[in-house]
This record gives sequence, structure tokens and C-alpha cells, in this order.
Amino acid sequence: MLVFFCLGFFLNTKITYSYSIQPAIEDHTLKLEQKVDSSVMFTNTTQEERNFQIYTHRYNPKNMEILDDRNFVTLGVNTFFLEPKESFQIEYQVNIPNDVVPGTYFSIIVIEDIDDKEVGREGGIGLNYGIGALIAIHVINDIDISQVFLEQTNTELRYKNPLNPFNTVIEYSIKNNSKYTFLPTGQLTIASQKNKPIFYRINEQETRLYPQQELTFDFEYQGSIKDLITNKIAIAKIASEHSNQMKEDQINLPYLTQTTRIGGAILGFVVVLTITIILIKKNNQKTLKKAFKEKISKKY
Repeated sequence: MLVFFCLGFFLNTKITYSYSIQPAIEDHTLKLEQKVDSSVMFTNTTQEERNFQIYTHRYNPKNMEILDDRNFVTLGVNTFFLEPKESFQIEYQVNIPNDVVPGTYFSIIVIEDIDDKEVGREGGIGLNYGIGALIAIHVINDIDISQVFLEQTNTELRYKNPLNPFNTVIEYSIKNNSKYTFLPTGQLTIASQKNKPIFYRINEQETRLYPQQELTFDFEYQGSIKDLITNKIAIAKIASEHSNQMKEDQINLPYLTQTTRIGGAILGFVVVLTITIILIKKNNQKTLKKAFKEKISKKY
């Protein structure tokens, strides 16, 4: 996946050049005192030869801000030169010290065009225009991060009142109680025994779930008169990028309860039976009156 990660929070001037970096987002799951070497590929997509400088910083993607905390990412080089359309492999290392609190951390690798005369230097960072790669680092000890998602997130599936079979809004929420960041994805299914199931994708925008954050998704279901006589169930299944194990929630959509349906059926039967009896009586009375009239007319 090729993604352009423009550091818009540094922009004070117009974007003059365009570059690409691949992958734009990398995930690493590491234990304490573990190291890993990796790289991203940067391409000069302009028609000019350019000089570039590289920085790495701790980063908060939720608030889009640079952090002053110590960084776990070190770079192999700090500058490089590229011809037009040429690419350069930026090598970096992630090194986790033994005193780091387990959880998810983010860093960025930022590439700045130092030939751009409009670049200003502010706070020693010197970034008016750059693009970069987001590095997600999940630090673990003796835990299974897939189990953290299953055990330390709260999920809830509910419908919004008033419940209307022709336009129901179903709400699904997930709250992260851990120190890790997840990318939850899943599926909501509305099913019955008689109709084909309807599917909705949960977190279609691929929004990250940060520590102590709650995400809520609304799904609109437009039913029909059949929903008054059939049982429907909404089932939500969701997992994280670290595991295929699913968290599952389900609710019934009680447009009419089973007791109401039975009572309605009995009431309907009684009404039909009563009307039938009345019609039969009226018909019999008409027949008797007609026979009586015929008998009287024959006598006189």
C-alpha cells in the first residue's frame, strides 16, 4: 500500500514538491531489550535532483504532535542525494530498552528537502515541508497482545429507541482499556431464519483505537412489514490486526415479542371467528325470513 504521509502540522508554505515513501506505516511488536532492523523506500518523484535530510521523532498520531520523549528509532544515515525518479532505501533500527513500560508507541521518520529555499528553521526541527513514515511499536513482556485486545476492550451492541422496523439505527461501540493501540475491523450481520442476512463492515475507515479511547459506529437498517412477524438478530464480530480471534456481541431486534405475536394471532382468530358467526347468524335470519314470507304468500 502506497500512502502519502504529509506532515501538515509543520506547513507554513505552499507544497512545491511531491515525493513518495513505501510503506508509509510500519508495525513492530517487540519485547524488552529486543532490536529489529527495517527500512522504507523513498522516491524522488520530481524532475529535479534533490538533497534530503532525515529526522526521527517520537510522535502522537492521535493529536498529530511531536513528542519530547526519548525515541526508540535510530537512522542509518542523516542525509542523501537523489536524481529525478531515483529511489533510496532508508534503513533504521528499533531498540527497546529494558525499562520501557509495555504498550504502543509511535515514531516518525521525516524526510525534508533541504534544497527548498522556502524551508525555514523553527525550534531546531526545520520542517516546513516533508513527508514521512509512521512507525508503530508495540512493546510486550510476557503477554499475548492478541489476548490483550480480547480481554481489555469492552464492546456493546444496542439499538436506538424508538425501535422502528422500517428504519432502525444499530449502535456498536468498542472501548480500549489497555495501553496498546489497535486497528479493529469486523462485521455486523442482521439475520433471520427466513430472509437472507445483511452485512455491514465495522470500522470501514480503518480508524485506530488508542488507549482509553472509545469508538462508536452507527448502522442504519431499513426493514419491511415482514420484520413484524419474523425474529431478527444483530451479530457483531470484531478482531484486531494482531489476531483473527473475534469478540462477538449479539442482540435481538424485538419489533414484536413472541408473546405479542401469539396474542395477536389469538386475537385475530377470535375476531375472525366472531365475524364469521355474526355473518352466519345474519344469513340464517335472512333465510328464515325469506322462507316465512314464501309460506305466508302461499296461504293468501
